[in-house]
Amino acid sequence: MRASIVLVSLALVMVAFAAGGRRTGDGATMAQSEPANAMSMDAVSGGTIDAARLVTSADPFDVDIYIQHGGSPSLDYSVYEAVLCFDSSVLDFVPAADLDRDGTAESWTYTDLGEMRAHVAVHEWSGACPGNPTNAWLYGASSRSAGQTSASGVAATAAFRCVGSGTTSLHLVSQAEGSAWFAQIGNQGLVDLPTTLADAEITCSPPPTATPCPADVCTPTPTPPPAPDPSAQPNLMSVDAVSGDAVDAARQVPVGSEFDVDIHIQHGGSSSFDYAGYDAELCFDSQVVDFVPTQDMDGDTVLESWTYTDLGNMFLQSMTTEWTGEPCLATFPDTGLFGGAGRAAGTTDASGAAVTAHFACLAEGITTLHLVTEAEDPVSCSTTIARGGYYLPTELADATITCLPDTDGDRCGDRQEFVTGLDPIDPTDFYSVPAPAQADAAPNGPKDAAVTMQDVLAVLRYVGTFEGDGGSPNPNGVAYDAVKGSCLEPFTGAAQSEGLCYDRSPSTGPNPPWDAGPPDGAVSMGDVLAALIQVGLDCTGTP
Repeated sequence: MRASIVLVSLALVMVAFAAGGRRTGDGATMAQSEPANAMSMDAVSGGTIDAARLVTSADPFDVDIYIQHGGSPSLDYSVYEAVLCFDSSVLDFVPAADLDRDGTAESWTYTDLGEMRAHVAVHEWSGACPGNPTNAWLYGASSRSAGQTSASGVAATAAFRCVGSGTTSLHLVSQAEGSAWFAQIGNQGLVDLPTTLADAEITCSPPPTATPCPADVCTPTPTPPPAPDPSAQPNLMSVDAVSGDAVDAARQVPVGSEFDVDIHIQHGGSSSFDYAGYDAELCFDSQVVDFVPTQDMDGDTVLESWTYTDLGNMFLQSMTTEWTGEPCLATFPDTGLFGGAGRAAGTTDASGAAVTAHFACLAEGITTLHLVTEAEDPVSCSTTIARGGYYLPTELADATITCLPDTDGDRCGDRQEFVTGLDPIDPTDFYSVPAPAQADAAPNGPKDAAVTMQDVLAVLRYVGTFEGDGGSPNPNGVAYDAVKGSCLEPFTGAAQSEGLCYDRSPSTGPNPPWDAGPPDGAVSMGDVLAALIQVGLDCTGTP
């Protein structure tokens, strides 16, 4: 689908694969002799693959989406997308299970084939299906949280019923038909793999007095939302450089410091722009900043740097995709970050932070945190999305991060230290410490560019520890001599005794009274008071 951008897009709202946007690789267009995976419609659920079926009643029946691995390790896959068209004057969906727990049953159920458990909410709607003027669509997709599979078998089952006499194809839409949404299988790198598609045919010959589908079993097919009012104010998606309430377009951070930014959505104020989901794709210069994994968001034991806020009850959340080594648009060397989410049902007019991403400054320099536009990538881009998968008019606003030199590595940049009266070559005068402090042997948290009450509480936990305690913890479970990799020597980055990061000595003239001196070998209440005096000292602003 795309060749250059490394960011991915959320299939939750019909934007490419279930775990993100896909890139068309060399294998997407295959010669006849090439091995390929196969995706087939099985007209009779279970057992062998049946290409046709005669249905003579109005009772619901099941069909399967079947994946056959092509036999070569190069065809191992981690994601699939199935887009199905049929004649809605002959067939209709039969909701069978509440797949996404929104109180509404869907006609599609997943089998977790190949441990593909990252399921996308099923979409069922009327629309212009390729080559089928009287039609309906059915969409589903799923992916693994990590790794690839060579599994063959049933990936999903869909429930239908005959609503009229005639024959219809259950047609898997191909990329060649020019649709933005098509059936495909992809690998872990989100590259389309060689895939053959096989349709099935359903002939309906129900009795003339077929029993109408009960209202509590069959529901009307939803229609796409109306076009937004062009005169309305569009939604706005912004990068907030300083995570919090106000949206900040710029931020300065000392080299070595970690920091949070938000992706903020501002609703345009018109119901025309109520949205059901969003995608956010972020490019940046990885020579200046990089993402910092903080938590296992999707249960795959791999930490991610991206966390969701559930803005507007958007609980259907994409796995975060973060990687380096490929261009992120022509102007960014090699790094991208993606996230997206959606509602299980309905729309929202919520405004606020949708996502928080954790970064670190790697080297002195300036980078833009750039939201990829639809013009730059029409398939995978940053936008708010209407119910049914339509992109809503969405303005985008980037942010600028300036990474400042920090000679002494204390997380307060040199320029800020000059302005505040600190010494840019003294790593102990700025009382930011690894926080929160954890009981040994769990590592303590990171240092940052501001002194807060969290730093004071961390120092308090170390009170009573002393150099030479041999790693014997105090009543709070921490020891001065413990080495946990949280306290690093400022100039070399080597791990050192944890107590050195919390230990200080009183300020001496001509230094200001709130200045802190080098470690004196023991953490005491005097150190707690020294940290308390510095609360509010913030080196993230403009010096």
